[in-house]
Amino acid sequence: MIYFGMQLIETIKTGNWFVFELFVLYVFFVWFMKFIPSRMYKTIDSKNRMHNASVVIPVLNEDPKLFLKSLQSITANEIIVVIDANETNTEIETIARGYADIVINSRYAGKRINLMEGIKKAKNDIIISMDSDTVLSKEAYHNMLVPFNDKLVGGVTSRQHIIHPERNLISKFCEWMENVRFSISMPAQSVFGSIGCLPGRAIAFRKSIIMNHHDHFIKQKFLGKICDSGDDRVITGYCLHDGYKTVFQNNSVVYTDCPSKWKAFMQQQLRWARSSQRETILSVKWLWRRPYTFFVFVTDIITPIAFAFVVVYSIYNFIMGNHYFDIPLWLAGIMGLVGMNISLGIRQYPHLKDNIDDLKYLPLYVLFMTFIMTPIRIIGLLTCYRTGWMTR
Repeated sequence: MIYFGMQLIETIKTGNWFVFELFVLYVFFVWFMKFIPSRMYKTIDSKNRMHNASVVIPVLNEDPKLFLKSLQSITANEIIVVIDANETNTEIETIARGYADIVINSRYAGKRINLMEGIKKAKNDIIISMDSDTVLSKEAYHNMLVPFNDKLVGGVTSRQHIIHPERNLISKFCEWMENVRFSISMPAQSVFGSIGCLPGRAIAFRKSIIMNHHDHFIKQKFLGKICDSGDDRVITGYCLHDGYKTVFQNNSVVYTDCPSKWKAFMQQQLRWARSSQRETILSVKWLWRRPYTFFVFVTDIITPIAFAFVVVYSIYNFIMGNHYFDIPLWLAGIMGLVGMNISLGIRQYPHLKDNIDDLKYLPLYVLFMTFIMTPIRIIGLLTCYRTGWMTR
């Protein structure tokens, strides 16, 4: 931000524009395009609740204690557990039979096909797809169903938090990212009725929508390879493509686990990046009809690439001795670190205003977002043809 300020002043004086200056302006433009609509969001409030929904939970390699806690948190009148063919822990089935109305020992391996196995058995018109490590808050189930009083609503997502975010740095940063996501991006997209990805830890959708796309859902291919990950983004795409609204219900709160090791965390994030970029590419031909969502996802691809270009361009100019400002390298480094903290810190406002103690972690979070999350997004785009799950 400091260097940006110097360049901005120079632009005002001379009319010369700088690559880094343009990038910063672009980043804040994108942020304001999300932040301003997010302030207009209102939770959908109604006393007329949907009566019933079927909860479908595919399960594989889950911690039995967390799986039990997940099942105990559900207040639905129908719970369907689908046990993956590769599941070897017999305790999972024992726990499932103690709480679920239907337990399916699937012949298949893979989340999508097993999710569909459960959906086909469901008796209700609304499906709640849940991960086996997701725990619902007391009112989450009922509040998630309220938006379906509007017949144009096809899918709903809840506010999501990390279980015990104080465990380590990974869980803290995961909670931080979720908090910002569900304070800015989700409510902003919801204002337009077009959330581009209903995060799959706990989402509700109309059964008829996915049944209309049954074959595509379980047989989807990308560059000749069957896709299993990214089920939440695909279901969201069906809702939007078919003309339904997808919305965020802030008073429906769920809690979910996150990886405790860096390797598993990065594998998870890479899988998400790959499926997200893949689905953006596949949906471009119709997503433009949802202009705001199109803007969000296209800039999601452009931003990390633009950042990489600015870094490479800056290094090239330094090596070639093209310095517009005569600043020693050590001072430029300090200015860069301070500026990054100011820039990203401003954009973390929704999280920091409620978690002021996290301000001391901001320098680490800046490095985390810059040198871990940004490269993962780029690698995800370049390797989006890989459809493996990796973390299960």
